[in-house]
Amino acid sequence: MKTKNIFKALALAMLMPAMLLTTACSSEDDAIVNNNETTAKKGYELPVTINVTRQGDATTRTTYTDNGNGTGSLAFSTGDKLFVGGRHNAIAGSIVGMLTWVSGGTFSGTITTKNEWTGTADELLAAANSDGTVYVTLLPAGYEPYGYFSIDEDGRVFKNDTYSFVSSKTAAVEQFSHETSYAYNNGFALSPENAILNFTITGLAASTPVDVSLKGGNYNITKTVTTDGDGNAVFATGIGQYEYLENFSLTVGGKAITLVSSSKRLDPGKIYNITRSAAPALTYPIALNEVTSDYVGSVITSDGYVYATVSDATAASKTAVAMICYVGDAGSADASTGSEAYKGLALALSDAGTGKWCSQHSVNCLTTQYNSGQQTNDMAGIANTDYLIDHDPDGHGHTAASVARNYSVARPTGTSAWFLPSAGQWDKMVNACKNVLGTNNNYTDLRDGFSARGGTNLLKDHYRTSTENTIRFAFRFDFSSGNNGNSDYKYLNSCVRPVFAF
Repeated sequence: MKTKNIFKALALAMLMPAMLLTTACSSEDDAIVNNNETTAKKGYELPVTINVTRQGDATTRTTYTDNGNGTGSLAFSTGDKLFVGGRHNAIAGSIVGMLTWVSGGTFSGTITTKNEWTGTADELLAAANSDGTVYVTLLPAGYEPYGYFSIDEDGRVFKNDTYSFVSSKTAAVEQFSHETSYAYNNGFALSPENAILNFTITGLAASTPVDVSLKGGNYNITKTVTTDGDGNAVFATGIGQYEYLENFSLTVGGKAITLVSSSKRLDPGKIYNITRSAAPALTYPIALNEVTSDYVGSVITSDGYVYATVSDATAASKTAVAMICYVGDAGSADASTGSEAYKGLALALSDAGTGKWCSQHSVNCLTTQYNSGQQTNDMAGIANTDYLIDHDPDGHGHTAASVARNYSVARPTGTSAWFLPSAGQWDKMVNACKNVLGTNNNYTDLRDGFSARGGTNLLKDHYRTSTENTIRFAFRFDFSSGNNGNSDYKYLNSCVRPVFAF
């Protein structure tokens, strides 16, 4: 059977029945358009009002109150729709229509048969139920049913078993209900088809899109959800009946979330509210070589351990020397020859002073220069600093590199020397610290985040990078605007905040 996603084939048609349903006097030449394909269709409209009741466990629509047995309350509401489909084998052929909720469990609208039917809609549905098939599925208001229904070339609607996210739990989160038995003069009694998993994930960056992935059995559901101002991701999805929660894995924003520690069956007609935290439970102190990206914002002590703040380190009689501003895979922190193992960058807790990139302003000093827009590709801060210090012909005066290298604070064993970070390394640190050291989701989180950990905030000023632009200019990071693309005259003094790699 050739099928098409209903919201590709019928999104507008279902909302505008005239586009789908021909009039009672339609000719055999009338046609409908599905996916830009013209399909011949002879249709006869029948007005119908159907009583609908809901069977099984009562459930909730948009809010949930735990009353001790995992249920709440359900009511039909404006915007609910009832898809009617089926087949009368002997006379009417295919049957299709969409009815809207009126009041008190009554749905009203029109259905269309492929062949002319001279009786009432109630008689048609009752006859189809005994002589063919007829079914309905409730589509709650506000729910986007991607993947729930397909339509064939004859205009018949078919339910399938793929499921999709709703936009949020305030958008009519509800179980789909389905019925294949029509009772003459009494309509349909709907039975729940699926459970709802209603997620609230805390501990994420505020007002930021995060990727969500729920996998288990035949399900592979993905969604991008924007967190609220408190860093909570709220979303829901339907899951087929009698699945088990322990068979599913959830990943939010790249973090694996533990769903359940014991067996939990997902019964149809019930909502399961699941609140979990994506914030890691960090252990302090921890050895520097054991940290992950979750430790960005923590401070490093001179003996190679990591604490939450300078105060915590001081209370343990340790000397804090730097703050972790980036952690990635081995080799990602610096591209200099011989530093392939470095995975992290630690920025000094205070400025080392100011310095000139070069006292001269008409000479290239490094072997590689970067055009504007390419500067963040430079991840070789260690090699840049070494070269500027070791190759200083004619007294070029690379004082910024020297100020960074000569920073007098002791470093842990096994780390690199202090160096002047490249433009790419500044970029890595700023992006890793977004919403970790603050809530602005930009460069100010790094700039203003040191004081909360016990260090000295970066100035609203230009900071030197070790990345060269032209014979006259070198790149800077501007903490008054967050611009990493501007270059500055080499001979001007600018702020220096040294970094070491680990």
